[in-house]
Amino acid sequence: MKNVCHFPIAFILCMSLIMGCTRPRTPEGLQVKISENDPFKNEMVSSEYFELDTQEDHVIEGSKGTVIVIPKGCFIDASGHAVTGKVQVELAEALSVEDMIVSNLTTTSAGELLETDGMIYFQVRHQGKPVFVNPKTPVYMEIPTQNKKSGMMIYEGERDAQGNMDWRNPMKLESYLQPIAMEQLDFYPNGLEAVVRQALPYKRHTEVSPALLDSLYLAMKYIDLYRIWRGTHATDLNEPYDNGIKIVVDGEYSSESYEYGEAAAPTEEVSDTKEWVEGCGIDPSLVQAIHCKEFEGTWIATKEFEKRLQSIFKTYNEEVLKVYLDNLDKNLWECDALAADLIPEDSLANVFRANAEMKCTRLKESNTHLELLQAFYQKRWAKTNKKLKKLAKEANQLRDKENEKFKKVAEKYKKLLFKREKHRMETYGFEWTKTGWANVDRGTIPKQWGRKSLEVHVVDGKSYDRVYTYVMYKNIQSLYRLNTTDYELFHVGNATERSMLMPNNKQAVLVSIGYGKEKPFVAIQEFNTSETSITLSLEASSPKALKERIKLYNKWGSANSITKDLLFQKLRFKEKNRQMKLWMELVFLVKVFNVVHENCPVTFDGEISDAW
Repeated sequence: MKNVCHFPIAFILCMSLIMGCTRPRTPEGLQVKISENDPFKNEMVSSEYFELDTQEDHVIEGSKGTVIVIPKGCFIDASGHAVTGKVQVELAEALSVEDMIVSNLTTTSAGELLETDGMIYFQVRHQGKPVFVNPKTPVYMEIPTQNKKSGMMIYEGERDAQGNMDWRNPMKLESYLQPIAMEQLDFYPNGLEAVVRQALPYKRHTEVSPALLDSLYLAMKYIDLYRIWRGTHATDLNEPYDNGIKIVVDGEYSSESYEYGEAAAPTEEVSDTKEWVEGCGIDPSLVQAIHCKEFEGTWIATKEFEKRLQSIFKTYNEEVLKVYLDNLDKNLWECDALAADLIPEDSLANVFRANAEMKCTRLKESNTHLELLQAFYQKRWAKTNKKLKKLAKEANQLRDKENEKFKKVAEKYKKLLFKREKHRMETYGFEWTKTGWANVDRGTIPKQWGRKSLEVHVVDGKSYDRVYTYVMYKNIQSLYRLNTTDYELFHVGNATERSMLMPNNKQAVLVSIGYGKEKPFVAIQEFNTSETSITLSLEASSPKALKERIKLYNKWGSANSITKDLLFQKLRFKEKNRQMKLWMELVFLVKVFNVVHENCPVTFDGEISDAW
C-alpha cells in the first residue's frame, strides 16, 4: 500500500493481507496475529473487531487513534475476485514502548535495531478466510504521533511460533498525497456536528446526516437571528390602565400600553446580519463550493487539506482559504507557506509554517484541468450564494407572514380591551380626554369604588396546559381577566402593585377555566370585593356544560363576554406554541451560528414565560 505525506507517523507494520506476513498460520491457512504456543500470547496487545459491508465506504477508528479508510469494493480473494457481503476487520495497535515490550514486538531487521514510531496489525477475513486489498483501490491509514520523524520507512513483520519478530522488506514513504472520496471528508467547522446531534430531534430530522449539516451550515451565510428573535416577542395583552409602561399620546393608548411582560432581547441589535458576520468567519458557501466530486482529482479531496481547513477556520480570514483555492496547480506545502504570510505573527501562523515544512506535494496523478476547476468553484460559489439569498428571503417572508397574521388578531383584541376598560371606567365617573383619564367628580359624594387588591390561587394550576381567571363585577356588568405568570397565582393590576379600581363591598363572581389536552375544567365562585385572597379548585367539565355555565355572563356585550375572550385566548395559545418552537429553534441556531462564526458570538438572555 502506498503511504502518503499526511501519515501522522511512518510506522512499522504487520499487514498480513497486504504484504504477506506469512507466519504463523492456522491449519486452514488463515494468517493470525500470534500462534497458540507464543510465550507472549497473554501479554500481546489486544485486537478490536469491526464487521463491515463491502458494498459501502467505511472509516474505522481504533481505540488508540488509528484511522483506516476502507473504500467500497476494495477487497479481493486469493483468486483476485471481488469479495462481496460482510467482512471482519481485525485491528491491533502497539503505539507505545510499553505495548511493544510486553508484546515482544522488538524492532530488529536482520539482527539490526530499528527506530520505531508505532506498529499495527491489520487483518481482514471473509467467512473465516483471509482476503486481500485490491492494489487499484488501496485502503488508507493514519496512526497518531506526537512527533513525526523524517526518514521513516515501512516494514513487513514476521513472527515465528516462539514469539520472535523480524521486520523485513522496507519501503520508502512517498510524499504524494492520497485522494479520498469527498463524502468521507469533513469540511465543517469543528463542533458543528456535536451541536446538531445534541439538538435532535430537529424538525423532521432524527439523526445527523450530510444533508442536514449542509443545510444548517449554509444557512449561516444569510441567517437573520435578530429577525427571528422579533418573532418570539411573547407578551400578554390586557387592559392598559394599570400597566406601568402605558403611554397615552393625543388621548390614545400606544399599542405597547396593552403589553404585560416582554421577551428577552439580544445583547446586540442587528439590522443587517450579512454585514454583521463578515470578518467573523469563513463564508460557508465558499467552503461548500469545493466540497463536491469535481475536486476529487485534486489535493482538496485529501485528509491533509481537511486538517488544514480547521486551521483556516481559526483565521476568520477568507483570503487564507482563497490562497489554496486559487493555487490548485501548486504543491500543498507552497500554499501553506503563502497562507502563513497572510496571518499575523502568532501560534496559528506557526501551524501553517509547520505544515509547509512537511513538504506535502500533490496527488501522484494530479488533475490536468486545474485552471478549469478554479473557474468552476467561482461559478459554483456565485450560484450557491444566489440560491442562499433566495432561500433566506423566502424564510423571512414566511416568518413575517406568521407574525403579521397574529399581529392583526392582537390589534383586534386591543380594541376589545379598550372598550372593556372604557365601559368600566366611565361607570366609575371618568372621562376620556386628550390628556388621558381624569376623575370628574367633586370629591364630596362618597365613592362607590376604590383601589383594592385581589389574588386568586388556582389549586394545581401548573398541571393544566392553560388557565384563565376572570372577575365579573355584576353591579356594573364589567369583566376583567386577571394576570398570571404560572397559571396558579392570578392577580389584578400589574405584577408590582397588584391592585385595581373596583366596586366597594359589592358581590362579584370569579370564573376560572383551565384546559388539559383541550378538555375544559372550571370553577365559579361568588365573593365580596372586600376579600383580597381566594382559592379555587377546578372541576372537570365538557365544552357543552362549560358553555351553559358561562352563558349568564355573556349578556353584557362583546367587550365583557367570557366566550369572546376565550376565543382570543385559544388563538393566543396556538401562537404561544408557535413562538415557543421558534424560540427553541433560535436557541439552536445561535449555537450553530457561534460555531460557524466563532469570532463574533451572539447571545440572547432570558426565555419565554410558560404562561403569558
